[in-house]
Amino acid sequence: MQDDRINWDRVQQYIGRSNTRAVLKPYGLPDITNPFTSRYADVDVAPRWPIPEEVAISVAVTGGFFMSRDNPAQPISTAEILQASRECMDAGATSLHIHVRNEQEFSILDLERFVTVLEPLHAEYDGLYISAGEVAIGPEDWKDMQRLSESGLVTGSPVNTTATFVGDTLFAKPPAVMIEKARILQDAGVKPEIAVYTDADVDNADRYLIKSGLVRGPLYWVVLPALPGCSPMHNPRQMIQGLMRIVDSIHDIDPESVVSVCAAGRASVYLVTLAMLMGLHVRIGMEDTVWQYPHRDDLVHSNLETLQTVSGIAGLLGRRPMTTPRYKELLGISS
Repeated sequence: MQDDRINWDRVQQYIGRSNTRAVLKPYGLPDITNPFTSRYADVDVAPRWPIPEEVAISVAVTGGFFMSRDNPAQPISTAEILQASRECMDAGATSLHIHVRNEQEFSILDLERFVTVLEPLHAEYDGLYISAGEVAIGPEDWKDMQRLSESGLVTGSPVNTTATFVGDTLFAKPPAVMIEKARILQDAGVKPEIAVYTDADVDNADRYLIKSGLVRGPLYWVVLPALPGCSPMHNPRQMIQGLMRIVDSIHDIDPESVVSVCAAGRASVYLVTLAMLMGLHVRIGMEDTVWQYPHRDDLVHSNLETLQTVSGIAGLLGRRPMTTPRYKELLGISS
């Protein structure tokens, strides 16, 4: 069937009078195309991408967002959190991010419960990097946060530079709280992890923590979009554009920043796959999502399963999990 919009007479005239069916002038003989250089200039015509071979794969074992009614496999008790942490360290996780929960399944700052989980891990895994979820709501929590930070059990902790709705819950850190927590952490030798949920959070961090000179480099950012109320990622286009905007905003502040992207919300493992394609580091785990995939309703079965999946994807992308000592070196942590 012929399309009337094409001038078929003209096409046939050319075919009939021309001996040329395609134009090929190999000026670089004997090569048709040399993938490495040019015959006319000693240049690298296809340079390697600036992607580090190592990728830090951190595991956020449990958190304060999701309950067992959302996912029956969610680690809640200290024994469950400890067991999941051991499984992930044995499987090659770079670091752990840990909350503890009470009987109502809320994330709490209970030093005794943290000790129950963290002391055995430090005894079993030399040089472990542990990030603790230290969200202080009231004055007593604040005191517990200070005690935990000074315990020697914690290597890093997020400073959430945010005021946002996570689901139906307002989660906000006033400027004075951001600043004072960052000071307490650094005075205790704990690495501040700048935790951002939207691009506005990046600007908050710049205004209150970085331009002020309070937080010292190397700057370490934890990017946690895609949860309800955070940077929306309801389809692949939003995921790609949203992550690019946040990461570009970070690199506008400090091109040398270390950035870790969380497998959060519906975007789940797709989001960290994109992050690894971009040369970034990743955080996976059952704190940040209940779903295995963005286009299906399969629930995450365990932190270990997700770690194995993401480690496999990293290998397919030519990247390998970073060791804990290398991770600490990258973050400027001497011991």
